[in-house]
Amino acid sequence: MHTHFNPTNFRAFRFPIRMFFLFFLGLGILLAPDSRPQAGLKTCRPKAEGKTSIPERIVKRINQERAAADVPPVELDDLATTVATVHAREMAELAYAGHWSPDGKKPYMRYSFAGGTEAVAENVAGIFGVVNTLEEADLVEYLADLHLSMYEEKPPHDGHRKTILRAEHTHVGIGFALINGSLCYAEEYLSRYVEVSPLPVEAKRKTALPLTGKILNPQLKLSQIEIFFEPLPTPPAIAWLRAPRNYGLPATRVGLATREKAGTNVETGAVTMTTPTEFRTTLKLNRDEPGIYTVVVWLTDPSGKISREAFPVTNQCIRAS
Repeated sequence: MHTHFNPTNFRAFRFPIRMFFLFFLGLGILLAPDSRPQAGLKTCRPKAEGKTSIPERIVKRINQERAAADVPPVELDDLATTVATVHAREMAELAYAGHWSPDGKKPYMRYSFAGGTEAVAENVAGIFGVVNTLEEADLVEYLADLHLSMYEEKPPHDGHRKTILRAEHTHVGIGFALINGSLCYAEEYLSRYVEVSPLPVEAKRKTALPLTGKILNPQLKLSQIEIFFEPLPTPPAIAWLRAPRNYGLPATRVGLATREKAGTNVETGAVTMTTPTEFRTTLKLNRDEPGIYTVVVWLTDPSGKISREAFPVTNQCIRAS
């Protein structure tokens, strides 16, 4: 989703600012940055006001919105906040708002390669070239308005709002950066319902990897485990980064609870439930080309309180060379 924004028609903005463009990108909900420092960037880091940081205040607002929708609250997550902050820096430095990093990684790749295992869904937004304040109170207002504009979306263009209010989300990371007048903002929503064994970040082709896991809520049931494959990411042109586009998992996938599908070149075995909440399987990386494999565990909620459909709870990425 891509919106050209006129602030004179936006009641939520409370600052007398010049005309600017506000960009929003929709998220690929089903379908994780490298956290190393970036030299030369003047990043607006979350500052504390008493004992409450800016991300904590935004999460409080999010939970008020979720309470109004009768869905459980989310907790602020440190790793997701780090990932969101680094991506916000990337966007602010290059003056774009999008789900891809300059090196071509998608949100679930950034989060997974930073050490996360949960399924992640991302909202991003930005204001470019007009934010000239470093006062915390002003920045909080800007960030609150960026979030509010997503929360107040109307169907059918309400992908951000749906992400904010999805009942299966349990945690969120909040990141922002202000560079050369551009303020960029990212929300990374997580679904934390399983503990899974760590998978290597790097693996060779033709490798078999064991995966074990435990469902944390015994009321939930394993639906399926899928493995997705896509080519290694490559750095896109800046014009490509700035064009509006959604992200998602690739089309190449195999359900591990079923037999191998013809033509996929990804061999899988069955998933074994060793107890009512524990499972194991073997992942086989059998494509004859380098790429990224992403392992997605899907759960179902028989009660329907969290979701009436299967929902993803992991995005574990493996770079196969």
